[in-house]
Amino acid sequence: VFISYGGVTKIASIAEETKNPKRTIPYGMFLAFFVVNILYVAVVAVTIGVLDIKELTTSLTPISHSALKFMGRGGEVLMAVAGLAAFITTANAGILSASRVPLAMSRDNLIPDIFSSLHDKYKTPKNSILATSLFMILLIVALDLKTLVKVASTFMLILFILVNFALIVVRMSKLPYYRPGYKAPLFPYMQIGGILIYSLLVFEMGRIPVILTFLFILLILIYYLTYAKKRITRQSALMMLIRKAAATEFVADKNFEAELIQILRERDEITEDRFDKLIKTATFLDIEGPMDMQEFYKIVAGIIAKDSGDDEKVIYDLLLEREKLHSTVVHPGIAIPHIILPGLKKFIIIPVRCRKGIIHSTSQDPVKIAFVLAGTMDERNFHLKALMAIAQIIQDESFEKKWFDARNIEELRSILLFSGRKR
Repeated sequence: VFISYGGVTKIASIAEETKNPKRTIPYGMFLAFFVVNILYVAVVAVTIGVLDIKELTTSLTPISHSALKFMGRGGEVLMAVAGLAAFITTANAGILSASRVPLAMSRDNLIPDIFSSLHDKYKTPKNSILATSLFMILLIVALDLKTLVKVASTFMLILFILVNFALIVVRMSKLPYYRPGYKAPLFPYMQIGGILIYSLLVFEMGRIPVILTFLFILLILIYYLTYAKKRITRQSALMMLIRKAAATEFVADKNFEAELIQILRERDEITEDRFDKLIKTATFLDIEGPMDMQEFYKIVAGIIAKDSGDDEKVIYDLLLEREKLHSTVVHPGIAIPHIILPGLKKFIIIPVRCRKGIIHSTSQDPVKIAFVLAGTMDERNFHLKALMAIAQIIQDESFEKKWFDARNIEELRSILLFSGRKR
């Protein structure tokens, strides 16, 4: 019964090839779970209703036997064909999902690059599929069926333990680029319960399957230490959690951040536009404050002068003049100062966080969030697009909380890059 539900998790292995994975994967998993449960209950109910106790205890094929009793020979043949079809589809799904593991490992430099090679026409991982199929055949030939099933089940249980553990670690480490499309309920109690139950089931498998499983794990560990470890540079989420607990200043690992950013872009199908490109290279101001408006504009003018090559005094005067003409405060605590620079093809964005606020002459509330825009006249069209992008970002109800909860400039940058604005 347990192994029958193993296929529910196979969809995660092909998430890269799934349209709208945030919706499709959870929806597919829950739909499969409920459909299979309904079918199982219906089939068992019919089988128990048709066969008596003696037939149930002695028959090795009770479903086919019950079909024979109320549908005749045709029903028995139909059940046999359905059983074969189920085995074929299960094997196909197993190879489909399992072959994507070597593909991902090859991309991460854990195994040779040959396993990431795709078929020219079908774009499937041909070498990975072939290697997975040969490995499955080898195990089937080398082990007796009962031992093979128990070893496979033990591996699945260990996999589920690690998945639950990984979820706890990643969620609690507060990774800046971790943006799940679906959040598991009852966290972390459901995951801790799953780890405990699966651990008990592992030891219920018996001594031989557990020993064989840990021998496989030992071989994998030796392989990692002798080959894979030299080929990768990364930091685990567990180490981030430890660092977060041990230090007040948390700085995320760049390689890990880059990987999470790429996953987010692929999952959410985010197309990088010009605003994103400017934010990626923009100078952010993260200041404690408080300060007055003139002091703030002096800092901003220095940054704009450095990036544009224009005179700092001229820029400072433009900022003050713009403020006199019309207040740049667009919402209590939020301002968007914007000026026109001399010359051509210049556009600069400076996102600002000032925790204690900038004292603004036209606003009772100190400005704690600002986006300074400076561009030449020929960039007027993009200037308006940038204003629209910022307007969409700050309209998000959770924006201000995220902005002030961010622990460093890179997290501030990620809030803007992965906002839900239209592109």
